[in-house]
Amino acid sequence: MLSGLLRSPAWNEMEAQIERKVASLQATAQNIALHPDGADQRKLDTCRGTIAALRWMIGVPKHAERTLQQFLREHGIEDEFIVDDEGSNLGS
Repeated sequence: MLSGLLRSPAWNEMEAQIERKVASLQATAQNIALHPDGADQRKLDTCRGTIAALRWMIGVPKHAERTLQQFLREHGIEDEFIVDDEGSNLGS
């Protein structure tokens, strides 16, 4: 289940790696934009698109968990099944 990824120790490392990659891409885009011969718009678009895709990828499990929690609440499922952002049961 996608929402279970958030509690995996490997997920935190992957998020950290993605943030490092985003920072690297931002620096690359800045260098491209400041190039003395002018900016290459295709390269800038590639950097921007890659950053958006990486951020989307790490957002999917968070969105899945929120959607699941909302569904459970709307259907009167016991609070013991609803988990907060830190991985604790809200009904406990």
